[in-house]
Amino acid sequence: MVNRRVLVVGASSGLGAALAVLHRRAGDDVAAVARRARRLDALERYGASDGAGRWESVELDLLREDAVGLLHERWNRFRAGRADDVPSLVYLVAATGDDSDLAALVTLNFRRPVELIRALAAPGTTIVAISSLAAVVPFPGLAAYCASKAALEAWVTAHREDHATPLVLVRPGKFDSELTGAASGSDPGALPWETARRVMTGAGGRSALITLGGRRDRTAARLAPLIGGRRTRRLVLDAAPPGRWGRAVRGAWTTRSASRGILR
Repeated sequence: MVNRRVLVVGASSGLGAALAVLHRRAGDDVAAVARRARRLDALERYGASDGAGRWESVELDLLREDAVGLLHERWNRFRAGRADDVPSLVYLVAATGDDSDLAALVTLNFRRPVELIRALAAPGTTIVAISSLAAVVPFPGLAAYCASKAALEAWVTAHREDHATPLVLVRPGKFDSELTGAASGSDPGALPWETARRVMTGAGGRSALITLGGRRDRTAARLAPLIGGRRTRRLVLDAAPPGRWGRAVRGAWTTRSASRGILR
């Protein structure tokens, strides 16, 4: 019996590829979307196993102006004929850090996810949008990427207040991908499997903001709203000795929280 119907947007490499393969091996029906069809075909062969769910490759460039309408139509066809009570899960993974074309970056990282959430929201569907710690902690050289992720988080946070479809924001932490320049991002044998499993665990039926990664990522996510993203990056992420940054963080947290009346 099929567990779920899963749509992965940005499935040709990295986290999206790992999510698509793991869901299929778990028996879910998977529609994998990307602009590079050959990579999707390779993943289909790689993910084949006994008990694997159905796989459909959808070649689509999200920069096309009609991309949302085309994807909505393909997704509806993919789900047709299945029982209405079979839950659906949508992952929005596609992103770019290349700001040489600012319009394309904003489209892929913010505009398309927003449009897809609006188009694909439905009863029984959970939508998972992949964000980044960069939404709250700015990184040099990635200004546009950081801004786009911050915009996506702000929009999702506001949007889900008035809508029933569960919207999950996940900051997955650092992993090998094309965004980080790792060649293994497109190698099926070296995909970020553990990160994908953790994302799948967090993709429950309730809206949430989940920060994965290590202790430093989680600490930075909590600290940034209190002392600012730039100071948090220098204090937590750029600091080398764990003992030193741990003491510094506790001191900064206590001082800032007390000044704002947060500590009781």
